[in-house]
Amino acid sequence: MKKNRSDYENFDKKNFPPVIVSIQSGRKNLIVPHFHTNYEFLKVTKGALFFTLDGDEFELNEGDIILCPSFSIHSATAKTEATETLGIVTEKLFYSDKDANSRITVAISSSGLSGRKLIIPKSDPDNEKISLLINDIKRENLEQTTMHDLYISMLVNQVSITLARHFNLFENISSINKESFMLYSLEYIKEHCTERITLDDLSRVSKMSRFHFSRKFKEYTGSSPMNYVIRTRVNYALNLIKNTNLSMLEISEKSGFCSVNYFNKTIKEVTGYSPYTFKKLG
Repeated sequence: MKKNRSDYENFDKKNFPPVIVSIQSGRKNLIVPHFHTNYEFLKVTKGALFFTLDGDEFELNEGDIILCPSFSIHSATAKTEATETLGIVTEKLFYSDKDANSRITVAISSSGLSGRKLIIPKSDPDNEKISLLINDIKRENLEQTTMHDLYISMLVNQVSITLARHFNLFENISSINKESFMLYSLEYIKEHCTERITLDDLSRVSKMSRFHFSRKFKEYTGSSPMNYVIRTRVNYALNLIKNTNLSMLEISEKSGFCSVNYFNKTIKEVTGYSPYTFKKLG
């Protein structure tokens, strides 16, 4: 699937809540093609649908759960009239290098899991465990009682741990624990994305050679270091486009792009839309 058919969802905001709960129903094109920097787990709560993940289409039935990794383009078309989905988008990626959610996110990226391998069918014992947690997250997010944000974070980590056990990600997680440079380098990119970042900068932060760092980074994230920098910079720019009245020239400068032409070109390549069109869609 081409990215120019997708919508970009950016949840990386300063006051980001613990989760975004999204219920979709009542139309044929249930979920339009989109991608985001946060990973999502989605359950078919009613009916059946055709789900597309990075160009691979398959059928999901009532009760099935699927994990959508970060940056994966996904969409859904209802197979039956009464189809409904419940999607939960987790906290922004790599929020802390100490929580299970962050480590498991990296582990998923480095696992090679894709397509149908990311489905947890209704018949699987882990499906029931995750479904109960999803229901608790939905309820806490709706009621917002005292300390609901802390409780939701705990529930999300429980889901992450269950996913890690289900997909047997502990070898990946163990490797990440031993090489925490990855989480620190991601944090460095997030903090300095509006500045000029070079491969030398990242390898220096990670205390590795350029070659070794590049190889390890691609292994863990599925992206080259500089492509990840560009994605993070775009993510920052999209937030400004959607939530401020700054001109595109001002946004391009604040986001660290060398020129407004390069800014326009990069936004179009990543989202499929020009900055001005993206502003209207927002």
